[in-house]
Amino acid sequence: MEKPHLLINIGNSRAKASVRQAGEWLCHTSWTDNDAAHLQPIIEQYHPQVCAYSCVGQPRPQLEALLAKNHIKVLKIGATMASPLSNVNPELGADQFAAIVGAVVQKPGTDLLVIDSGTCLTYDFVSANAEIIGVNISPGLYMRLQAMHDHTALLPLVSPDGEVPAMGYDTDTALRCGSLLGIRYEVEGAVNNALASSPTLHVFLTGGDPFSYQNLHGPRITHEPHLVELGLDALLAYHNLN
Repeated sequence: MEKPHLLINIGNSRAKASVRQAGEWLCHTSWTDNDAAHLQPIIEQYHPQVCAYSCVGQPRPQLEALLAKNHIKVLKIGATMASPLSNVNPELGADQFAAIVGAVVQKPGTDLLVIDSGTCLTYDFVSANAEIIGVNISPGLYMRLQAMHDHTALLPLVSPDGEVPAMGYDTDTALRCGSLLGIRYEVEGAVNNALASSPTLHVFLTGGDPFSYQNLHGPRITHEPHLVELGLDALLAYHNLN
């Protein structure tokens, strides 16, 4: 019987871990610090023997030491590794790479647009033969809010949480609406343009920023919050570690 797989995704602002076994999710968790406090209970409960490990944030030597201490075989994810993809830029982020793999595995033989909202918004265009044909990157929500504060004399740093009217009526709502709605319209425009350009293209939407994909639905659009983790799991299988 297939053993549980530990899937770890270390981003710029938070870390996430999932456990998957025989195609079923057993748990999901996320944290910002103290890796051991979050991972050790998961290891003790599920006893994973293999782990796919993606890290684009700061190195986590204590986390890696914890995996070694528990005798878990680790597959470190990177864009230069063998994968179902072709034409991969070696500078592609590990999480972005995994998300594309996840999309290709979910919809093989299909032109794809994979959109991931995190610290940055990434747009990955993939052909039906799993070739990465282009990538766009733009600032994510927190980066936009932070930049307007950092690069002006008087604009405050606004929380993304709060009222989002159609039009701002004070400084806080103006900054929040401009950033959040700007992203929403950007994503909707990219999706609608991609769908119109190809009658067979499929769109995957993933990521954790608190803005809405609420207007983006249809048979050619998939909302998959765990797309990176699906890609990590697929890479374990690709390397015969499942």
